Amino acid sequence: MNNKTNTVVLGLCQDVHMIHTATSLVNKGFEVIIFDSVKYSPGLKIRGIKDKFVNEKIEKDDLSLVNLLNEIGSKYPGSILLTGDDHTSYILCKYKKELKNFRFLTLDYDTYQKVNDKYLLANLAKSYNIKVPLTSKIDAFRSSDVLPYTILIKPKLGEAGEKQVKCNDISQYKSFIESNKDNLDDYFIQEYIDGPISNLYSINIVMDENFNPICTFSVNRLNIFRSKKILEGITTFLKGIPLENLIRDCKIFLKKIKYVGFGELEFKKDDNGRFNLIEINTRLWAYLKLATVSGIDFPYSYIKYLLKKDDIELDDINLNNFKEDLYYLRWAPDFYSNIFRIINKERSLADFIKIMYQRLILIIKGKLIIEKFESFRWIFLILRQRNRWV
Repeated sequence: MNNKTNTVVLGLCQDVHMIHTATSLVNKGFEVIIFDSVKYSPGLKIRGIKDKFVNEKIEKDDLSLVNLLNEIGSKYPGSILLTGDDHTSYILCKYKKELKNFRFLTLDYDTYQKVNDKYLLANLAKSYNIKVPLTSKIDAFRSSDVLPYTILIKPKLGEAGEKQVKCNDISQYKSFIESNKDNLDDYFIQEYIDGPISNLYSINIVMDENFNPICTFSVNRLNIFRSKKILEGITTFLKGIPLENLIRDCKIFLKKIKYVGFGELEFKKDDNGRFNLIEINTRLWAYLKLATVSGIDFPYSYIKYLLKKDDIELDDINLNNFKEDLYYLRWAPDFYSNIFRIINKERSLADFIKIMYQRLILIIKGKLIIEKFESFRWIFLILRQRNRWV
């Protein structure tokens, strides 16, 4: 490969999946360029990166990020752009035409808006016969005396699990309505699907510009981040599991809505065993390493596809068949979440000890992948940003 074709631009590289991606690509011989918003980002310390750019404004100002990317694109024209956070993924969709010096896959901005607005997504999925929880506008029960079922009040956009409110009765719902009357349009209602955390599943996929899948992966989420601010956050413990029928349905749905790029489709199984679509994250996911170790290398597959369009061939790789029964643990947020649940009486100490014992058995059997990139630099970064999470 020449310099014009083996250069990959990555950002932001603060979380473990992007650190893993950068390290993996450096080890494969790619020239890796990293951009970020903070100078203490762990990704900037990776050995072997070719160049790095830091601008503190890029997470707050759209044009600052666009200008930085164009600066990088001018210096490294023809490079492949791969991002892994919500804000940068949004910028790629909205300003796709302005980022002409890069090669990348992303969905069009109209589709992006429909997919990222959870209320619009629920109605869109329902129109294509994808099961979703019962979904209503925020004022659906304003004149009711009782709730017909337990509900979750959710923000329509993002928030990483923040600002979700579970309401078991009408008084809780009306209290929320009263205290948030100035911004009610930002919220909607979904039926709360009860059940253990292990009823959560995700389909991981990357789609090409012809709306066909490049590669797929599927997981069972066994624990999620929990804190005072976050009801259901990032996945901290999970395992790879084949979900062929659900993957097939996701492929069909994404093709119909003309989806392009990376996607994480999150589902919750109800009492009848049906998978309900909760949301779609239009970016790489934090547990990316599990897919790679299991045999599905999403970043490499993405790069291989983009280079193949220019008749540049990389080594063949596995695209869909993966090792089953491997587990992945993000030890730091998982430990915090377990302690939080014990303190708040959501989990007993005996259950916690049982969980630790089960994971020890997985380590002994060689089935547990522990995230090694949650290093001191990563912990330092999280502590600097802790007000966002705890």
